[in-house]
Amino acid sequence: MEDCWELVETVEQTGMTNMMAENFCYSRTNIMVRHMVETGAFGELTHAECGYGHDVRNSTHDSNGNLLWRGKLLQHYNGNNYPPHSLEPVSQWLGINRSDSFDYIMTIVSKTAYQSGYFNEIFGPSHPGAQPDYWKQGIPASL
Repeated sequence: MEDCWELVETVEQTGMTNMMAENFCYSRTNIMVRHMVETGAFGELTHAECGYGHDVRNSTHDSNGNLLWRGKLLQHYNGNNYPPHSLEPVSQWLGINRSDSFDYIMTIVSKTAYQSGYFNEIFGPSHPGAQPDYWKQGIPASL
Protein backbone atom coordinates (compact mmCIF):
# COMPACT_ATOMS: atom_id res chain seq x y z
CA MET A 1 0.00 0.00 0.00
CA GLU A 2 2.85 2.37 0.74
CA ASP A 3 4.07 2.01 -2.85
CA CYS A 4 0.57 2.83 -4.13
CA TRP A 5 0.40 5.99 -2.03
CA GLU A 6 3.89 6.96 -3.19
CA LEU A 7 2.67 6.68 -6.79
CA VAL A 8 -0.37 8.88 -6.04
CA GLU A 9 1.81 11.46 -4.31
CA THR A 10 4.31 11.50 -7.17
CA VAL A 11 1.53 12.07 -9.71
CA GLU A 12 0.11 14.90 -7.60
CA GLN A 13 3.52 16.54 -7.08
CA THR A 14 4.60 16.33 -10.71
CA GLY A 15 1.25 16.98 -12.40
CA MET A 16 1.87 13.93 -14.57
CA THR A 17 -0.84 11.49 -15.55
CA ASN A 18 -0.91 7.91 -14.34
CA MET A 19 -2.81 5.32 -16.33
CA MET A 20 -3.38 1.75 -15.30
CA ALA A 21 -2.60 0.00 -18.57
CA GLU A 22 -4.61 -3.19 -18.29
CA ASN A 23 -3.28 -5.19 -21.24
CA PHE A 24 -6.55 -7.08 -21.72
CA CYS A 25 -8.17 -3.83 -22.95
CA TYR A 26 -5.97 -3.99 -26.01
CA SER A 27 -6.63 -7.50 -27.22
CA ARG A 28 -7.96 -7.61 -30.77
CA THR A 29 -11.39 -8.81 -29.63
CA ASN A 30 -11.80 -6.11 -26.98
CA ILE A 31 -10.70 -3.37 -29.36
CA MET A 32 -13.23 -4.67 -31.90
CA VAL A 33 -16.05 -4.63 -29.34
CA ARG A 34 -15.07 -1.10 -28.22
CA HIS A 35 -15.20 0.05 -31.83
CA MET A 36 -18.61 -1.58 -32.32
CA VAL A 37 -19.91 0.15 -29.19
CA GLU A 38 -18.53 3.51 -30.30
CA THR A 39 -20.19 3.16 -33.72
CA GLY A 40 -23.55 2.25 -32.18
CA ALA A 41 -23.68 -1.36 -33.36
CA PHE A 42 -25.35 -2.47 -30.10
CA GLY A 43 -27.49 0.58 -29.42
CA GLU A 44 -27.30 2.07 -25.94
CA LEU A 45 -25.48 -0.14 -23.44
CA THR A 46 -27.29 -0.23 -20.11
CA HIS A 47 -25.90 -3.34 -18.41
CA ALA A 48 -22.72 -5.37 -18.51
CA GLU A 49 -21.26 -8.39 -16.77
CA CYS A 50 -17.71 -9.65 -16.84
CA GLY A 51 -15.60 -12.35 -15.33
CA TYR A 52 -12.09 -13.70 -15.13
CA GLY A 53 -12.58 -17.16 -16.51
CA HIS A 54 -9.49 -19.21 -17.11
CA ASP A 55 -7.67 -21.84 -15.14
CA VAL A 56 -4.68 -20.39 -13.31
CA ARG A 57 -4.18 -23.15 -10.75
CA ASN A 58 -0.70 -23.99 -12.04
CA SER A 59 0.26 -20.31 -11.61
CA THR A 60 -0.34 -20.40 -7.84
CA HIS A 61 2.78 -22.32 -6.85
CA ASP A 62 6.30 -23.28 -7.81
CA SER A 63 7.44 -26.85 -8.52
CA ASN A 64 7.88 -27.53 -4.78
CA GLY A 65 4.37 -26.39 -3.85
CA ASN A 66 5.46 -23.04 -2.41
CA LEU A 67 2.87 -20.35 -3.02
CA LEU A 68 3.51 -17.62 -5.55
CA TRP A 69 1.63 -14.30 -5.51
CA ARG A 70 -1.61 -15.75 -6.94
CA GLY A 71 -1.58 -18.56 -4.42
CA LYS A 72 -0.93 -16.16 -1.55
CA LEU A 73 -3.95 -14.11 -2.63
CA LEU A 74 -6.15 -17.21 -2.62
CA GLN A 75 -4.79 -18.20 0.77
CA HIS A 76 -5.13 -14.83 2.52
CA TYR A 77 -7.67 -12.70 0.65
CA ASN A 78 -11.40 -13.34 0.48
CA GLY A 79 -12.47 -11.41 -2.59
CA ASN A 80 -11.93 -10.94 -6.29
CA ASN A 81 -8.15 -10.88 -6.54
CA TYR A 82 -7.82 -9.59 -10.09
CA PRO A 83 -10.83 -7.43 -11.03
CA PRO A 84 -9.21 -5.10 -13.60
CA HIS A 85 -8.56 -7.86 -16.12
CA SER A 86 -12.22 -8.19 -17.03
CA LEU A 87 -13.62 -4.93 -15.64
CA GLU A 88 -11.37 -2.51 -17.54
CA PRO A 89 -12.50 -3.42 -21.09
CA VAL A 90 -16.17 -3.33 -20.03
CA SER A 91 -15.56 0.04 -18.37
CA GLN A 92 -14.19 1.36 -21.66
CA TRP A 93 -17.23 0.08 -23.54
CA LEU A 94 -19.57 1.77 -21.05
CA GLY A 95 -17.69 5.07 -21.12
CA ILE A 96 -16.83 4.88 -17.43
CA ASN A 97 -14.97 8.02 -16.33
CA ARG A 98 -15.63 9.56 -19.73
CA SER A 99 -19.37 10.04 -20.08
CA ASP A 100 -20.61 7.90 -17.19
CA SER A 101 -19.54 6.45 -13.85
CA PHE A 102 -20.30 3.44 -11.71
CA ASP A 103 -22.97 3.82 -9.04
CA TYR A 104 -21.83 0.51 -7.58
CA ILE A 105 -20.17 -2.74 -8.59
CA MET A 106 -20.53 -6.20 -7.14
CA THR A 107 -18.18 -9.14 -7.11
CA ILE A 108 -18.86 -12.74 -6.27
CA VAL A 109 -16.27 -15.36 -5.45
CA SER A 110 -16.70 -19.06 -4.87
CA LYS A 111 -15.00 -21.39 -2.44
CA THR A 112 -11.56 -22.58 -3.44
CA ALA A 113 -12.53 -26.26 -3.19
CA TYR A 114 -11.00 -26.76 -6.61
CA GLN A 115 -7.67 -25.47 -5.28
CA SER A 116 -7.44 -27.94 -2.38
CA GLY A 117 -8.36 -30.81 -4.72
CA TYR A 118 -5.71 -29.65 -7.18
CA PHE A 119 -3.02 -29.47 -4.46
CA ASN A 120 -4.06 -32.92 -3.24
CA GLU A 121 -3.69 -34.29 -6.77
CA ILE A 122 -0.33 -32.62 -7.47
CA PHE A 123 1.40 -32.65 -4.06
CA GLY A 124 -0.55 -35.28 -2.07
CA PRO A 125 -2.88 -35.09 0.92
CA SER A 126 -0.14 -34.11 3.39
CA HIS A 127 0.49 -30.76 1.67
CA PRO A 128 -1.20 -27.93 3.62
CA GLY A 129 -2.81 -26.70 0.38
CA ALA A 130 -4.71 -29.98 0.09
CA GLN A 131 -6.79 -28.92 3.12
CA PRO A 132 -9.87 -26.80 2.28
CA ASP A 133 -9.43 -24.57 5.35
CA TYR A 134 -5.97 -23.53 4.07
CA TRP A 135 -7.65 -21.23 1.53
CA LYS A 136 -9.54 -18.13 2.68
CA GLN A 137 -11.15 -17.13 -0.61
CA GLY A 138 -14.88 -17.86 -0.72
CA ILE A 139 -15.16 -18.54 3.01
CA PRO A 140 -18.18 -16.64 4.44
CA ALA A 141 -17.14 -13.82 6.72
CA SER A 142 -18.33 -14.21 10.30
CA LEU A 143 -20.96 -11.74 11.43
